[in-house]
Amino acid sequence: VSPTVVSSRELAEAIASRLQGVAPEGISIRASGEQIRVIRGGSVVGGSSAPGILGSRDDRPDDRQVETAARSAISAIQDVLAEELRTPWPAPTGSMPGPCARVEGTTLIIWFGAEDDPYLALPPIELPQR
Repeated sequence: VSPTVVSSRELAEAIASRLQGVAPEGISIRASGEQIRVIRGGSVVGGSSAPGILGSRDDRPDDRQVETAARSAISAIQDVLAEELRTPWPAPTGSMPGPCARVEGTTLIIWFGAEDDPYLALPPIELPQR
């Protein structure tokens, strides 16, 4: 378990930008400091402050803390989207695919669903190392 030098703000920005790339039409996902916000019709309809558990770069979170923050963040955003869309986002019907995150070396991998056959995989996030 290696320490990274990623901050809560950097993680929030990285996750928000990847979720924005797959956001349903009419919904924006943006970082605001340590938070990720879901915006619809010009109003914040929900979000996540989970990246805040990492603190600053000086806190040097380990892989498990980064995974926990990422998984918690995408889970909260998934719940907001599912409620707003009245679907099990990112799936259009059926069960909601589980949110998952894992650090492999210096890369944070985030996906929804089964690891061997993800329903939706987000672009990887390179984590700075010291």
